Formats: sequence, structure tokens, C-alpha cells
Amino acid sequence: MPASKRSLRSQTNNSQSPPPRDTTRTRQSVSLPSTSRSASLSPPPSSSKRANLNASQSFNRGSPSKQGGYLKNLISKCVSYILVADQKKHAIRKADILKNVFENANPRDFTYVIGEANKVLKKTFGLELLLLKNQKNSYILINILDPDYGIQECAEFSEEELQKRALIFLLLTIIFMNENYIAEDKLWKALENLGVYPNSSTPHPVFGNIKKYITVELVKEMYFEYVRVNKDPIQYELRWGERAHQEVKKKDLLEFACSIMGDCQPQDWKLQFRDANPNEA
Repeated sequence: MPASKRSLRSQTNNSQSPPPRDTTRTRQSVSLPSTSRSASLSPPPSSSKRANLNASQSFNRGSPSKQGGYLKNLISKCVSYILVADQKKHAIRKADILKNVFENANPRDFTYVIGEANKVLKKTFGLELLLLKNQKNSYILINILDPDYGIQECAEFSEEELQKRALIFLLLTIIFMNENYIAEDKLWKALENLGVYPNSSTPHPVFGNIKKYITVELVKEMYFEYVRVNKDPIQYELRWGERAHQEVKKKDLLEFACSIMGDCQPQDWKLQFRDANPNEA
């Protein structure tokens, strides 16, 4: 073959052959364990987002013991938020806990965190967080008088708080002894007989307008239900609210009522005794 043709064919073959393979670049694009070489790589943005998401999900799916400070911080934050939110004694919504406590955390950890926070509330403060039956995804914080949880370290109440608790206890006793409901006008008369005057034009130093305090504020706090039972004329009656059912033992109220009367025993009140002691014959 003439030299000119061989030269032309050689140039043609060289132009058609693929470029040399960059083995270094190929090795770097493979997913490898973290090394000094792979650590210097910068994956594309989409890959980076997927990697961060997978890492976050893997972390939050791990066992609680391996998450350490992450969960401890959430539990502490959850306890603090619940104590502050409970000052109004209104229902605490799950949505509000997620918004204020889990702002930068995985909501999948809610069940574990709320359970651990409840343990702290019981042991340290003598309180328990309960899921409401009548309001979906809402909680109330109640007082528990259970010796298993020891001394309630923060149960030091002001004089005003003690008066409020005394009034609630008295109202619950009156309603319970009237077979768990009482007409509004009869309740006001019962309170007057005990030295509390709901119809007074002078505001009470602690409760202010007593009627409003009972039928509005204590209803919001779920100690009582204020139910209209007649339209013409308009009549209301009061019953125990969900917080009362959770916090107060009817057995204690029956014993309290008998101690005030002084000449009877709990067994003498047959309906109330059966209600307070459902497991006894």
C-alpha cells in the first residue's frame, strides 16, 4: 500500500477512536465509604438533598438511647411548654405542641417524647397529661394524688389558688350529692347557705363575678359543664366536667360531705356510695 494511503487511514482511525477513559473520575463518582478522597467530592444539589433527608430519617428512626441530647432536649422543651400552656387550664392541642416544640424536629418522635414528658410531669410535679375523649388530639394536665410519685415538689399554692381550689371542691361536692347535676338557681342558693354570695353586686376579692367565674372560666377549664335544659323559660344546670372526673375521687367527696354533716356515714347515702364505689357490692 502506498505510504500516502497508509498515512490517511491511520489519521482516519485515530479520529474515530474514543477518547481515553478517565478512570479517576469514574472511581470518584461511585458511592464509597467516607475517605479523604471521597470527602472532598461535591455531589449535585439533588443528590445532596436526598442524602440529607436519608440521614435525618435514619437518625430519627434510631433507638432513643442512640439519639441522646436530641430527644432529651425535646422532652425538656415539651415539659416546659405544657406547664406554661396549662396556666390557663384550657385544653392543650397536639397541633400547638408540634408547632412550639417540634419546630425543627421530626414529628414522628411525638409519641415517644410526649410519653417521656408525661413521666417527668408525674414524678417531678405530681401532674399527668391526659388525652381528652371529647376533643380530638387535645390534652389536659391534671393533678394526681398518688403516693407512688412521691412529694409534689412544686405544689406550693398561693392563698388565691387555695381559695379557688376550695371553691371547686365545694361545688363538685354539692353537684355530686345532688346525684351529679344541679339546677343553676339551686346551686346559687346552696352557695349562699355556705357563705358564698353569687348574687352580690360587690365583686369577690378573688373570684370577681362569682356566677361568671363558675359558668364561664371554670367551664373553660373543664371542671364543669354548663348545659341548657329548657328554652322557655331558659334554664341551665351544672354537671361535672372532664377535668373533674379525672382529678377528683367521688369517694373523697362523699367522706368530706359526711364529715361536714357529722351525723352520717358514707354507706347511708346509697346512690352516692354506689357511684363512688362501683366495685363494691
